[in-house]
Amino acid sequence: MDLYLGELTPGEIAGRIIASYKKTNHLSREDFIHWLKEGGDDYRLIELRDKSLWTLRLGEKQERYIHIHPSRYSPLTIRVRAHTLKSAILYLILNNNEADIQDNLAFLNKIRKDYLNQPPLKSISQHSSFPELLSILKD
Repeated sequence: MDLYLGELTPGEIAGRIIASYKKTNHLSREDFIHWLKEGGDDYRLIELRDKSLWTLRLGEKQERYIHIHPSRYSPLTIRVRAHTLKSAILYLILNNNEADIQDNLAFLNKIRKDYLNQPPLKSISQHSSFPELLSILKD
């Protein structure tokens, strides 16, 4: 998955995307579906003022039909695996928000085994984005 690390809040992101979408005069769900298909795919990309890219798709709910998520490899995002994110969140929670991973491979492997049913790592380098992700989440 891609995690947005920019300064815009979720409300600002949604507001800017909706404002941009309204300029296209495709306000109904049916118009939105048609607009998506005009692009040749079932999604469209929108760039915001911070240069981040966002993917718009058709959402499942009738009344909230615009589904928004960061685009793959968009500026101001990082790509992480779900288990890496879960491991990092649990690591910080169970390690009193301490992000130092250097001597805690055994602790990380215990989390992976006990909570996530994942195999142990031989080294942190197998989980190369883990230290960076810990630092981001801690802030």
